Amino acid sequence: MTPDTLALNVFDTKTGQKMSTSNDVYHSLTDLILKDSVSWPKTISNFAKKDLEEQGNRVLAFGPGHGSGSMASLTAQLVEGAGVNVIAAETCSVGQPVAAGRSSSSFVLTLSQIFASTLPPCVRSWSSEHGPRIDANGQVETAYTRLTGRPPILVAGMTPTTSFNGGKLVAVCANAGYQVELAAGGLPRKNIFRDHVVELSNQLQPGAGFAINLLYLNAKQWGFQFPMIPQLVAEGLPIESITVAAGVPTRERGSEILAALRDCGIRYVSFKPGSKTSILDVIRIAEDNPDMGIVVQWTGGRGGGHHSFEDMHEPILQTYGHLRSGET
Repeated sequence: MTPDTLALNVFDTKTGQKMSTSNDVYHSLTDLILKDSVSWPKTISNFAKKDLEEQGNRVLAFGPGHGSGSMASLTAQLVEGAGVNVIAAETCSVGQPVAAGRSSSSFVLTLSQIFASTLPPCVRSWSSEHGPRIDANGQVETAYTRLTGRPPILVAGMTPTTSFNGGKLVAVCANAGYQVELAAGGLPRKNIFRDHVVELSNQLQPGAGFAINLLYLNAKQWGFQFPMIPQLVAEGLPIESITVAAGVPTRERGSEILAALRDCGIRYVSFKPGSKTSILDVIRIAEDNPDMGIVVQWTGGRGGGHHSFEDMHEPILQTYGHLRSGET
């Protein structure tokens, strides 16, 4: 049997490569079953990285095992964050995610549902849900652009660049149509904070707006700056959002903050977690407030440890599936 007679791609469970390089498929399969060791992480990771477009985004796991000790659970952990739905093909009804302590990327379906013409709505395509696309005007469209109504670029707040002496820069960026933050960390007095927000607002063209970056860890400044946001919005100043920087509030406090902003008409809020744990804390706040748009700004610790001492990539890789599913 030669590779060109295969109706589906078959992967070598030792190397993770397609068996298209094998001259004799039967001989190779016999070696894999009876002689060679299995490297399942290499096999499934190679599939997720290289063959998602060709193979689709679903893996059917026919066992062995059940629950957290099953092949479906193991596979789900290996493809976490890749947008692959791992389906435990067991003869029971559609239920909760496989008990693997992971986000909801594995589901238990009946065999009849697996072979139906359409899969249940719980089986999701992250590529179609979250992938960038080009809109009717030829512009890049993402979840961020749909939420903010701005291009997929953020001019982040930073003292002193977009703070005490940075009003003109913030105004230029806002008038050009971008989402930009005024850094409130460099505005340490109530009158200074108000004066700069008003001065910035007076420089904006109709339709332009801005966000304000507030330092949650600075209790003194947060204590007078945050209560002023609803007041300033009520006065007609074009504050579109705030960013809760330098610390993530508790779940309860986070909901109180969002409630106050929701009441004054702000539709979305950004958080700047500095670790895997705080990323999950933000997701929990989002779970409690499904009607509020939540943006996660991740910087990591490669910028000199600014608000984080974590690696740039590892915490995002560990929480990517949770961020996509919105569940912890």
